Amino acid sequence: MIRLLDIATQSRPNMTILEPTPGAGNIVHLLEHAGHDLIAPSDFFVYEREWNPGPGDQGDPYFDAIVMNPPFSTKTCDMTYCRDPNLKGLQVGYWILERCMQMSDTIVALMPTWTLSDSDHRRKKLEAFGIQSVTWLPRKTFNYTRVNTCILVLNKKHIGPTTTSSFWY
Repeated sequence: MIRLLDIATQSRPNMTILEPTPGAGNIVHLLEHAGHDLIAPSDFFVYEREWNPGPGDQGDPYFDAIVMNPPFSTKTCDMTYCRDPNLKGLQVGYWILERCMQMSDTIVALMPTWTLSDSDHRRKKLEAFGIQSVTWLPRKTFNYTRVNTCILVLNKKHIGPTTTSSFWY
């Protein structure tokens, strides 16, 4: 994911990067090692409320890039402070992705493959934002889940076709 971030941002040094859902911190450690300024809140929903209190707020913060592996389910996510308590299942990851699309022109996101295939509305929203590349990962990439995943590189400045690739090990 870090290599894809470098490609998407032309390897700009000292970027301010948001990792909205750091989990165990694997992505955080790699970004810190690469020398980026990093914001990794322990709870994205609390963080989101602090900088976006609601009507009359001053707008969303802006980051040079966002690198994320959002929760794929409400089962693995603390929804206590979420603005939308009606989110079910995979909707939480999509909701976080859409919020992040308002905060940066460049996003590298590990997502379920059906992010692109199970909703024409969502796919069109992502295409309008700019899908630079999609890297399809093998089904058993992660031992703890059997969800098919991909890495999306979204870039508002992207013009042209989407690059697709598959990663095999």
